[in-house]
Amino acid sequence: MLQKKLNIKAVICISELVPKIKVDAIKALGAKVAIVGKNQEEATYNALQMEKEEGMRYISAFDDPLIIAGQATTALEILEQNPNTTTILAPVSGGGLMSGVAFAAKALKPDIQIIGVTNNSEPAIYSSIKAGKIVQVGETESLADALPGPISHNNQYTFKMCERYVDDILLISEEQIAQAMAFSLLKEKQVLEGGGAATMALLLKDEYVQNFGENTVAICSGNSVAMDTLLKITSTHKKFINQNF
Repeated sequence: MLQKKLNIKAVICISELVPKIKVDAIKALGAKVAIVGKNQEEATYNALQMEKEEGMRYISAFDDPLIIAGQATTALEILEQNPNTTTILAPVSGGGLMSGVAFAAKALKPDIQIIGVTNNSEPAIYSSIKAGKIVQVGETESLADALPGPISHNNQYTFKMCERYVDDILLISEEQIAQAMAFSLLKEKQVLEGGGAATMALLLKDEYVQNFGENTVAICSGNSVAMDTLLKITSTHKKFINQNF
């Protein structure tokens, strides 16, 4: 967008795990794409090298005050539209959305419950909070490609903010993610990528719903999924969805 509207050079460094549909979307906005490394950390290292060698400014996808502030407006909209909200569920990866939402929501309503949701494969923020320090995780291929992957030891904001303001982070499986994507399309007529369906996956489990209460808001953020992939997932899980919901 910067390159297209302001004629500012933008290079987005991503790993080999990022699906083609997202790569194409980035290119369509006018940015250049550098596909480097097998995980987010290797792509980040490449971006930092470009900053040194080419005089560009590095902007983290999540660990940046302005990114966090922008994400925080989601909580402002939620509480403006429904002041009685008691629980907000949000997907969590590097923590930009999660920390922004948690900070803003708690500032306006200190007793609100903030729950993060991530997949159970290499959950960086979850593992780090459990350990009380940033721990390194790997990054594996997932339907929720936006969720797994490491956060840097140099993390300045999101780890501490999530540790302070998020009440709990719950894990979901690949199977639950697939079911939520199918449910969203079949029952809600919504196209959601794996990361965007993470909170929906949690709501499909009765034991969690009972704890959250009626005024629960689930942030379903992201619809960048190839239609052939989504239709295949939906076809596989259609019988289960129709029988149970």
